[in-house]
Formats: sequence, structure tokens, C-alpha cells
Amino acid sequence: MKKLVLPFLTLGLLLTNCQKNDDVIIPPATITKEEPQVTVDIVVQDFMWQTMNAFYLWQEDV
Repeated sequence: MKKLVLPFLTLGLLLTNCQKNDDVIIPPATITKEEPQVTVDIVVQDFMWQTMNAFYLWQEDV
């Protein structure tokens, strides 16, 4: 009886763990949205660049 326990246990584990799993997971369809046009405030951006240039004194050497 003890000789049959190990083969049956091994066979049982192999048969339960080696089943073919055909569950195909299909990702949901993604809808691409158009990004809105970004309006750039040139006055603010120009101010930022001028301020950065004032603090980067080494820029003239490059």
C-alpha cells in the first residue's frame, strides 16, 4: 500500500498542475483622444528666459 501512495500522489499532482489553460485575456480597446491644442503665452515664456539668462552668468563664455 505504501508503495502505491507516492506514484498516485505524483500522478495526481502532475495531472492537476499540467492542465491546459486556454483563458485568453483580451485587453480592452483603447480609444485615443486628440490632445487639445496648447496655447503658449509668449510673454510669460520670454520673461522666464530673460530671468534665467540674468542668473546664468557663465552663458556668455560658452
